[in-house]
Amino acid sequence: MSKRDIRYKINQYTSAVGRINSAVSDIDSSNNYNLYKARDGVGNSIGGKAGLNIYNNISNLISSSNSLRSGLGSSSRNINNEIWSLEYEYDNEAE
Repeated sequence: MSKRDIRYKINQYTSAVGRINSAVSDIDSSNNYNLYKARDGVGNSIGGKAGLNIYNNISNLISSSNSLRSGLGSSSRNINNEIWSLEYEYDNEAE
């Protein structure tokens, strides 16, 4: 692969990592805070089986959000590993 091709891939992967990290940040900063707040508000204001059902559904959504964040973090690390491999190849590629 030429240096130009390698550099192009590195730039593409770096951009993808930035987008993934932005998504993780959005999940961390807004969604979970709002979901916890909504869950606790519902749990305190609606009693009985309906309130418990809503509370549990929001808890499941929070859990899914945490799983998504974890999966995105793993993807980001994998792409970074590929970037490092490409940078090594770039540094060792003849002009």
